[in-house]
Amino acid sequence: MKRFYKAVTVSDDFGILLDGRALKTPAKAALKLPTRALADALANEWRGQGDEVDLNKMPLNRLANTAIDRVSSHREAIVTELAGYGGSDLLSYRADDPALAARQAVQWNPLVEWAGETLGARLNVTTGVTHVKQNAEALAALHRAVAALDDWTLAAMQTLTT
Repeated sequence: MKRFYKAVTVSDDFGILLDGRALKTPAKAALKLPTRALADALANEWRGQGDEVDLNKMPLNRLANTAIDRVSSHREAIVTELAGYGGSDLLSYRADDPALAARQAVQWNPLVEWAGETLGARLNVTTGVTHVKQNAEALAALHRAVAALDDWTLAAMQTLTT
């Protein structure tokens, strides 16, 4: 779409203003960010557009629209989807090759231990690609941890997993 604005500013409530008019999401909600830093970064995305506005080159804008329009209205489904990765996460599967498995252990064991100690999600670990069933308590703990996240973090996590 052709660029239709000249000035991009950030309002006191961290909204984005294009020529003084508040930017809205595709669902017509006010586009307001949770922090000044994020608002400034998104404003810079809009400032960086040339004669044509290419929304595909604006990842923070996409994140904001997702957090505001989608996550709040589909929160439980998104939490369930994201928490579901715990049932088959790569951290639970180690290589058959001993040298690679040792390197994986150095990098991945701290994360598995953190999940167990901090979240109460004690994940089972196996060698190879044969499915390892995670216990219900671990999966419930992961679900609780994901459910406690704010909409913006959920939007970012969903972007990383899709």
